[in-house]
Amino acid sequence: MNLKVEFIASAYNLDQLPKLRLPEIVLCGRSNVGKSSLLNTISAGKAVAKVSSTPGKTESVNYFLCEGKFYLVDLPGYGYANRDKKTVESWGKMIDMYFRNSGQIKRAIHLIDSRHPAQTSDIDLEVYFSNLNLPSFLVLTKSDKLNQSEKSASLKLVKSTYEAASNPENYQFFSSTNGDGKDQLIKRILHLAVK
Repeated sequence: MNLKVEFIASAYNLDQLPKLRLPEIVLCGRSNVGKSSLLNTISAGKAVAKVSSTPGKTESVNYFLCEGKFYLVDLPGYGYANRDKKTVESWGKMIDMYFRNSGQIKRAIHLIDSRHPAQTSDIDLEVYFSNLNLPSFLVLTKSDKLNQSEKSASLKLVKSTYEAASNPENYQFFSSTNGDGKDQLIKRILHLAVK
């Protein structure tokens, strides 16, 4: 199963958002968590999004049209980014304005590295979503790096840390390397886009 994904536009300010208003599913997470790899995986491995080994390369709000019906919106990563503090702060302001003014956001897909304990910035993002009354769906990336017992430990930690994980329909493992969870995620995205 694959999604038909097409890059539409990069917006560096709110004036550059696409004129065609459609439902939006937002991809967000720490720098280098695998957002671009996820996009490429669910679109049949096509390089619709640039993948970089250098954290913080995404500097804009990037719009991808899916199935001609909704947008997947890729945001700049947070946490470590190879940029100066002023630039990172300006990203934060733009992203906050985007969330508060879009009016089209159906759900935030929050990517979390399944190999590591919860980061303060990840927890802060969930609090931010809660304050906006915006539901989130947790994608635990890089699951191919974990064995079964490590997956169980990772999931236990996620459930004890994130309120969204209190519902088993609000999280899943995913790997862009071996395709773990790919079909499940695509079905979830399609469901969220029309919900």
